[in-house]
Amino acid sequence: GDPAESFVEVGAITHPAQITKVERQVADAIARGGTVVCGGQRRDGPGRLFPPTVLDVPPDALVAREET
Repeated sequence: GDPAESFVEVGAITHPAQITKVERQVADAIARGGTVVCGGQRRDGPGRLFPPTVLDVPPDALVAREET
């Protein structure tokens, strides 16, 4: 959310390449049989907003093997 708002606890992703990486890792986890417990997709609106996400993934998923 907008960091100027007092109620916002999680801000936007700073760099465009980072949100692309997160989306790729989530898609890979799902393709490998993982499940999204919560979050999991970019939010509409201005900025690069991706809510906190919890995944249940197999050990070969990209998100389990590389830094997000």
